[in-house]
Amino acid sequence: MSKASAVALLIGLTVVATSYGATAQNKNSSPEDVIAALPWEHGGSHKLPLSHSTLTIPGGTPAGSYYIIAVADDGGAVPETNEANNTRAVLIRLSPDLIVSSMTVFPTTISLSGASGPHINVTETTRNQGAGTAIATATRYYLSTNATFDAPGDVWLASRAVPLLATGASSAGPQTAVTIPPGTPSGNYYILAVADADNTVAESNESNNVIARPLVITP
Repeated sequence: MSKASAVALLIGLTVVATSYGATAQNKNSSPEDVIAALPWEHGGSHKLPLSHSTLTIPGGTPAGSYYIIAVADDGGAVPETNEANNTRAVLIRLSPDLIVSSMTVFPTTISLSGASGPHINVTETTRNQGAGTAIATATRYYLSTNATFDAPGDVWLASRAVPLLATGASSAGPQTAVTIPPGTPSGNYYILAVADADNTVAESNESNNVIARPLVITP
């Protein structure tokens, strides 16, 4: 990418055409910084509002703390009275956010005394919709009397391993045959899929890991 400017995250900052924005793990820009580019007019200066541009964090960036850096006169084109005050840094935190983006359960009505037994098939997709790579996790399936996950009260049915997921990446699980435990009373239930069921990942939102699908069990 060219060294154009993308510094609009800093309210009221005035920069010249040679400036650029970058992500880095320290407050000093370097050739290793990842540059987010925005085209500029040469020779001009701009006072940018907060909403002027959107920076895209490169896919695969590990979760953690980073700085967005704005550097005025990066190329040293202007002799200044103070050459040591051209950098402004803003701390940001990249955190993944794992969800179950889709799930199917078939059949949705079963009989405990049926010839095929109390079996269902579950298919789901786990997605990282946050900012920052999520390490490998497990998505688990539960039988519940309501659509809310209650670890002590809900019945574990099966699990699958979910690999490392970069920002925006998804993992589609295979069709999993699940057996409803013998002795389960007939009634209305839910099959829950819980992303990051072991709380392996520190997420930006820990309250959206669960998806529910209805299941009717008949005698």
